[in-house]
Amino acid sequence: MTDSLSFKKAQAAQNIIMAVLFLFSIGVVFFISTIIGIATIEGYESSGILTTDEMTETAIKFKAAFNLFDKIILIIAIILIIGIAITSYKLAANPVFYVITFISAAFYAFIAYFFSYMFIQIVSNSVFTTILTRFPMTILLLTNLHWFALALIVVGAITLYGKKPEGQFLA
Repeated sequence: MTDSLSFKKAQAAQNIIMAVLFLFSIGVVFFISTIIGIATIEGYESSGILTTDEMTETAIKFKAAFNLFDKIILIIAIILIIGIAITSYKLAANPVFYVITFISAAFYAFIAYFFSYMFIQIVSNSVFTTILTRFPMTILLLTNLHWFALALIVVGAITLYGKKPEGQFLA
């Protein structure tokens, strides 16, 4: 039978890694979908399919809607930080394991930095140069994923190990 404390500690670490991976994936999907969407609209415009004023106006509004992706990823990042805080608070863990969290934070930061480097390599492709100005917050957040992971580690560690023993939810 597995030790419940180590399983819950592993769940807290897994939440941090999954949050970084989720944010990276969403950012890449937003970039690719913006390229495809704008190329499709420009293809319709150049072929003459968009003939009426209503169709042209809709195409302009559709292009403007891609700018919302930049704000959506920031909202997702905030929700992930709050989610880490809530799930870490619900877990019961011995404060002795904080040392392990402190040591393993370097590993989490390395993983986050690796995804940050991958994002930089993906976005530095010449295909994405036309849309880089649409995503300033996304680029700032995803090129600094290691700092985002640090924020997750700090919030998670404080809420996981900083509560009183009688306030823990034991399940």
